[in-house]
Order: sequence, then C-alpha cells, then structure tokens
Amino acid sequence: MIDIIIFSAHMFSSLFLFLCMPLPFLFYAARKEGGRFKEVLLKAYRVIFVFAHGALFVLIATGVPLLRDWTSGWTWFVVVVTLVIGASLGITAKAVRKLKEGADDEERQTLLLRQASILLTSAIFVMFALKYGVYFF
Repeated sequence: MIDIIIFSAHMFSSLFLFLCMPLPFLFYAARKEGGRFKEVLLKAYRVIFVFAHGALFVLIATGVPLLRDWTSGWTWFVVVVTLVIGASLGITAKAVRKLKEGADDEERQTLLLRQASILLTSAIFVMFALKYGVYFF
C-alpha cells in the first residue's frame, strides 16, 4: 500500500516539471513582443520554479524507495538525467531572477536563460521518455 502512495506522489510531483517545458518558447515570444508580457512571464516562472524545486526534492525522495535495482544502466541514466534537471533548473531560476531584478548584463542573462531552459526542457523530455518508454516497448 505504501508503494502505491509513494508512486502516486512521485508521479504527481513530476507534473510540476511539465510547467517548466514551455519556458523557452514563451520567452522567445516575449522577447519578440516585449513589454508587459515579458514581465508577467518572468514573474510567473519565478513562482513555478519554486514549486519545481520542491517537486524535484519530492521526486528524489520518492524515487529512491521505488528503486529495486541500483546496478542497472537505466537507474544510473535516470540519476544522471535527474542531476541535469536539477542543475539546469537552478541555472534557469537564477537567470529568471536576475532578469526580473533588472540585471546589468541583460544580454548575457538572456542567453543563459535561453540555453539553460532549452537544456531543462530537453532533460525533462528525456526523463519522461525514460519513465513511460518502458510501457511502450
């Protein structure tokens, strides 16, 4: 019974990472449009990233008890992708915070945000492919 609860919490918290995926595309549109949309987007994603960091913590805390075999290649690939998600989430959140605060090096922060958010989106996609790909093959 406890495994079902842990698995449910694991899957539910992974939904928060889905909210991070559209950021590179929305930010590109916001840069082109400019104005208020960019401010609202950065403000919204600061909140989303707080919840995403919490969700990442819950994912790790619930993922470890669900593991049965630490020797498989799949497990270690998931660990590496989780580290990539964590690092890119932190870098993206910092770039969003600096842009929201009006950083002096706005062009550098914009480039960093674009690169880190694309890496974050790619890593989240790979993680979901790893999680759900086993059901298709």
